This record gives sequence, C-alpha cells and structure tokens, in this order.
Amino acid sequence: MRKFFVLSVMAGMLGGCAQPPEPSSRYEAYLKRETAVVPLLPYVDSAKVPVFSDSSKLLEFAEKIGGGQGKYETDAAYQQRVSALSLFSVISTIPENNIKFDKQTGAIKFSTMLLPSDCPGAKNYSYRAPVCYGLWLPEVRKVMDQYVGQNGYGAKADVDVIKIKRPMLVLPPVKPPSVVPIAYINGSLRITPEQLAKERDDLRLAINLKSVPQHLRITTNYSQATVQRQSELLIDNYIFDITIVGVSVVNIKTKQVYSDAFDISIR
Repeated sequence: MRKFFVLSVMAGMLGGCAQPPEPSSRYEAYLKRETAVVPLLPYVDSAKVPVFSDSSKLLEFAEKIGGGQGKYETDAAYQQRVSALSLFSVISTIPENNIKFDKQTGAIKFSTMLLPSDCPGAKNYSYRAPVCYGLWLPEVRKVMDQYVGQNGYGAKADVDVIKIKRPMLVLPPVKPPSVVPIAYINGSLRITPEQLAKERDDLRLAINLKSVPQHLRITTNYSQATVQRQSELLIDNYIFDITIVGVSVVNIKTKQVYSDAFDISIR
C-alpha cells in the first residue's frame, strides 16, 4: 500500500511537470502586437501660410472666421468661409510629461499619446471601423463668473464658472491593427541634458498642417461642480480635421531644430 502511494505521488509530480506552460500575460501579449509606423516630415518655417504662435491664437482665428458650420449654412458657404485654414502652422508649448529622458543612456525624446476621436461624418461605430486619432493642444481657461453653491447636506462653497476652449488636431481615419489600438506621436531629440535644462522653457512643438474637407467642428460639454472640484466647467472642443505635413521640436528664440525624425506609431 505504501509503495502504491509513493508511486502515485511521483506520477502526479511528473504529470505536473508535463503540464503546458502558463499563457503569457496581457502585457506580454500587448508587446507582441503588430505595430504600424508612419514617418513624418520635418517642420518647415514658411511665411506663405498663417503661423499661430500658440493654441490660443489658433482658437481666436477660428472664432474670427465664424467657427464650425452653422445649422442652416450650406456646405459651399462654409467651405469658402474656413478656406483661410486650408494650410497653416501651429507652434505649441510642450507639456513636461511629453519629454522623456533615459537616465541610463542619456537619450531624450518627445512622445505623447494620440486619443481616439470621432471621425468626421462617422456612422459606423463597429470595432472594425476605421479610427481617427487626435492630438490635444494646450487648452485656454477663463473664469467667467462666481457664485455660492450648496450641496444636499447644506455645505456651501464659492464656485467658479470656468470657460474652457480645447483645440484638437484630428488625423484622417486609419484601419487599426488591433481591436484596442493605441497610438503615439514620437520624435528623437538631438539635445544634451545640459541644453535641455537651459532651454526647456523655449522649446516648442512646431507643426505644419493641411486641412481636409469639413475640417472645423465644435462640440460643447458641461461639467457640474462637485465637493472635490468647486468649479462649473463649460467646455468647447474645437476639432480641426487635418493631416500633418511636418513636425519638429524647435527653440523659438534661436530657431534651432532639435528633433531628428518624428513618426506616428499605432499598435
């Protein structure tokens, strides 16, 4: 009986060793997903097109030409009105988390995630449908009003009414390589850590853009004040449907270009 028990345990151990390996983690599966890479041309400084020195100037111009298409505005009248934005450039500040520094190699690069956005005129929301990605530029905030708010428990607080204008550059639709695609815009920088520390406040993302038909849309959102956030938000999203003609990281004072090459990667 004892001999039979020992043989049974050994058989179980050997059988356990023969089990198939554990499936790879979701993260490992993500790393193995197919990646599509689209190279981008460098930025070209040109006086032949409007150049907006920051996102607020772009928003001001969009309002000056009348904003998005009106409810009773014909396509022809709308296209003629916004034709001033057929070709333009934007010089945008760079958020701190977009500059990546590798402490082991000293390599410095630009990287930011592109967020999924509604494609112009989209009607098919299947996961197999083409996807549009957008790059948010820095938003513009302005306090419009203030009042005393009160919650259901009687607590009172001063509430700011804040108007937010957010420009988004939306790229043409692409066929995603996976069910849950993630997209980035990346660029390697030819700059030393010492130069970066000295010139960081003068670095900008410079982008040449070409608009596509029906290229200016405005959507509005509203966010109510809460106990954690004593502000009421009125949000206007200015959506520019565009293609990127060129992009670089430049120093706005010296005009020095610090980027080697940019690309968009989708996986």
